[in-house]
Amino acid sequence: MNCWEYKRCGREAGGLRAAELGVCPAFPLGGTTCATVAGTLCGGMVQGTFAQKLGTCLSCEFYRSEHYTRPGRGPQRCWEFMQCGREAGGANAHLLGVCTAYPSHGRACARVAGTLCGGTVQGTFAQKLGTCLSCRFYTSENYDRLAAT
Repeated sequence: MNCWEYKRCGREAGGLRAAELGVCPAFPLGGTTCATVAGTLCGGMVQGTFAQKLGTCLSCEFYRSEHYTRPGRGPQRCWEFMQCGREAGGANAHLLGVCTAYPSHGRACARVAGTLCGGTVQGTFAQKLGTCLSCRFYTSENYDRLAAT
């Protein structure tokens, strides 16, 4: 899925906002790597280079989704995808502790007790299954349902 389909910004050729804002420079070939393309529409504003817009990209739902292509990089781990800051050295590790899924179980975090889900530290898989079923990471292609933990 391309960013303009995911975000529904209307900047693809023939899109609802293409006349107003111009056709997105990521169209038609950069739709899954839009962060690396200067001039994309992010946060309602036309952005600059990747270096200039990195802060916006890191909080972008599409950039964090399984649809964004990261060349040379495998699937994201939970703390990368959700940006909870509970990895070692992360922004919230000193407040909430390092995640119990870090560093070995980042793609199978649902099976590990004590992970941060929905803003709350959770119990066992059986106790948190309802939360997992509505989790963006758990339902993404990043989650490894076959991983042995």
